[in-house]
Amino acid sequence: MLTYRTAVEADFPILAQMYGRLNAYFYEVGYRLPHPDNVGQVWLDTFRRTLGRFSQVFVAEADGQLLGFALGRIKRLPAHMGGLTVGELSDVWVEPQARGQGVGEH
Repeated sequence: MLTYRTAVEADFPILAQMYGRLNAYFYEVGYRLPHPDNVGQVWLDTFRRTLGRFSQVFVAEADGQLLGFALGRIKRLPAHMGGLTVGELSDVWVEPQARGQGVGEH
């Protein structure tokens, strides 16, 4: 059974690995900016201190296995864009074996 929930600290090592796969995909489609070897951990560190306040990670899970994630953030736009506070869906990943099964639809 597929369930969705807020990520917890125990999910972070798997999420870092998933982000590493997302980052590898970026390079497959032409992304060329440099990145650290531990890109998944660095990614986690960029929002870890704001979790539950200004950022949230949701995971899709089936039979105890994480199948994907979505990272949402609340941020303030720069002044030249109106200085508004907005919500942003910044990263989404579904594991290849789970694609086409509706995991990312909810």
